[in-house]
Amino acid sequence: MDESSSAVRSLLDIGFYLKHEAQIGDLLMIDEPELNLHPENQRRVARLFARLVNLGIKVFITTHSDYIIKELNTLIMLNHDKPHLKRVAEEEGYREVELISSNKIKVYIAEEAGSTKTNKCQTLTPADIDPEMGLMSDIAILKEMIKESATVPLEEHKGKKQVILKESPPADYSVTIDGMPDDAQVIVIKADAFPAPSKIFTSSKGQCKRADFVIIADTPTEKIIFCIEMKKKKGQNKNIIQQLTGAKCFVDYCQEIGKAFWNQQNFLEAYEYRFVSIGHISISKGKTRNSRSTES
Repeated sequence: MDESSSAVRSLLDIGFYLKHEAQIGDLLMIDEPELNLHPENQRRVARLFARLVNLGIKVFITTHSDYIIKELNTLIMLNHDKPHLKRVAEEEGYREVELISSNKIKVYIAEEAGSTKTNKCQTLTPADIDPEMGLMSDIAILKEMIKESATVPLEEHKGKKQVILKESPPADYSVTIDGMPDDAQVIVIKADAFPAPSKIFTSSKGQCKRADFVIIADTPTEKIIFCIEMKKKKGQNKNIIQQLTGAKCFVDYCQEIGKAFWNQQNFLEAYEYRFVSIGHISISKGKTRNSRSTES
């Protein structure tokens, strides 16, 4: 036992309690259950806690783990009678006994209170939990941060979600994207509504440009950011690249706001970027990767 890792020892303690001591109505208290656990095991522990709560055992934890919080959030989001959510749960291996209602979870954030050195102290602030979005997700924070007038709403079409991206006159054209996630899992931002900082920057490298739209999606299976530039006619590659890069800089700015003003240090982390130009764009016909010659 002395030679076992601390992760194994901590899990053995929980295992012993569950096998020999656990009773309905118990209060199980664990300080930082994520210590020395691989991220995948942290997610499994979160699912275990949800099962215990559903069985009638109260669980009290303190944690710094984004993996545990995000997994609990996923369990809340999947706990709805919607065909596509049931499909996701089945594909990702979630069991119904692991899914949990938002009214069974309370979250408190430790914050510093007091304005002077003599009266400063730590206090617990309740966090909002939305029945569908769960804990304060990245998308929920963005919808608090960004004015509704600077976003594009989703529309219902044949039982599915879609978004219509429109360019204002004189351009006056649009693109429809089908198969969008639920409203709680995505935000579509008019990136070009963000005023160009031309009073500060010279724009010598195109740093004042930005693409038309940014779509940020945070679903149980993927986290993606799309930067989209729309061109009715043929555009220059250099300008389009500058616009897409400017859109990413806008997202980076939002990320820093979320970290500084919402105190979410993992805000918009671990997302994959996709840069998209819709319209006519010339692409080099040269080889993009090496091909190996074969001998006969």
